Amino acid sequence: MTRTRTTSNKIEASTRKRLPQRIGKTQVALLVRFLNLEPRFISSSPLAEWRSGDSSMYGMFYENGPYLLNPDGKTLRENPVSWNKFVNILYIESPVGVGYSYSDDPNENATLSDDNSMEENYAALSDFVNNIFPEFQQRDLYVIDHRWSTKGELPVKFKGMATANGLIDYSHNINSMMHILYFHGLMPFSAYSNLLDTCCPVRSNEFECKFSEHIDWPTFPTPKYQNDSCFDTLVSLVLKYYLGSPNNGYQIYQDCYQQPVKPGVQNNTYPLSSNDPFLGYWCFMDDSLRTYMRQNIEDKYTKQRFTMRPYFDKAIEAKVKSLIYNGDTDLHCNHLGAEWFADEVATGNNLPVKQSRTEWYYQLDREYQKRMAGYQIKYGDYLDVITIKGAGHVSGADRPAQLFQLIYNFVNGNDYSTPVIVDPVDPTSTPKAATHSLFFFALFVIFFYHGYYA
Repeated sequence: MTRTRTTSNKIEASTRKRLPQRIGKTQVALLVRFLNLEPRFISSSPLAEWRSGDSSMYGMFYENGPYLLNPDGKTLRENPVSWNKFVNILYIESPVGVGYSYSDDPNENATLSDDNSMEENYAALSDFVNNIFPEFQQRDLYVIDHRWSTKGELPVKFKGMATANGLIDYSHNINSMMHILYFHGLMPFSAYSNLLDTCCPVRSNEFECKFSEHIDWPTFPTPKYQNDSCFDTLVSLVLKYYLGSPNNGYQIYQDCYQQPVKPGVQNNTYPLSSNDPFLGYWCFMDDSLRTYMRQNIEDKYTKQRFTMRPYFDKAIEAKVKSLIYNGDTDLHCNHLGAEWFADEVATGNNLPVKQSRTEWYYQLDREYQKRMAGYQIKYGDYLDVITIKGAGHVSGADRPAQLFQLIYNFVNGNDYSTPVIVDPVDPTSTPKAATHSLFFFALFVIFFYHGYYA
């Protein structure tokens, strides 16, 4: 049966027993959902949808999934702070070409854009809830993503959304990044001062300098004005101290080798045929990303949304709670820009400051005192902005226990400093799940292949 978007916005359903199943001839995505083995979670716990800017498999195996990949790249160990302890997680690979998602039509050029990705993600989630796992209908839904969108109707209770180190506003991100480069010692004062003098010669506050006003975002990286010395200076500094720096922009306090190094753990994690120029080193450098993902999706992708402001406005209007959290050592999607964005959203929606900037704490287990985990600001009842102390872009890998407590309390409506005690793993013992193979792990994973006609 031929299906079009005009006749249905849902994808034909895969079944749980016939896998894989060929559905259509366009944009086919692989969806993965973990089954929690405890029946009380299956029957009552919320559904959390996890989408990443790259492959969601990284989040599944290195951040919040029920099992983590061991250094040998072949076996798994149990994750003591898995989010599956309190939510059911649906991991989505998006857009087409990222991770395991693909188009099964060799003659088709998949549409890669913000709008198309929103439609695909909605269709995939709708099919999952309506056809594949109707058990989740009327269940609470939380979306954790770098972007957020909603359209149509889903038989779920949309309770909250969270952005994890997300690029939620291009202008705030570049405006704040230049200050962070300088104040973290990554750019010299002479360069910083020259940038301010060139872009904002008459100023009383350097933080009011809007570098973004010199950029034409739809045609980036091109200037908004011809022969713009501010744009030229900005680009040269970004290339030298950001993109061309040996510093790891995803975690500025960690080294990131740009020269070949001895093959290590990640050489076993990723396919040996990847021709990784960094020989398996885990740094999220552009060349490595493009190699690992097999296709250069970024260069084919059409960016259409340069701020998530309208979607946060809709969430607040619908009384859906929103959480913005950032690792405070991430340069790419930095915490300062996120805080500026949240303040703008709050001001535009007349949200009062319910909790001024203050610390939040976590407690590892009952033997330890509470430790500071970062800072928090609360705007009204529906918008919180959080920093994760010491975490970079991948907060869940850098500070897994803190993130476990943060998300648990977000879902359950608790104060973020409320301890969530889990049984720690004895560091002197061999992980009991270390002998679990990837094949064994696959028994707990259900894969769904979806597609629809353009």
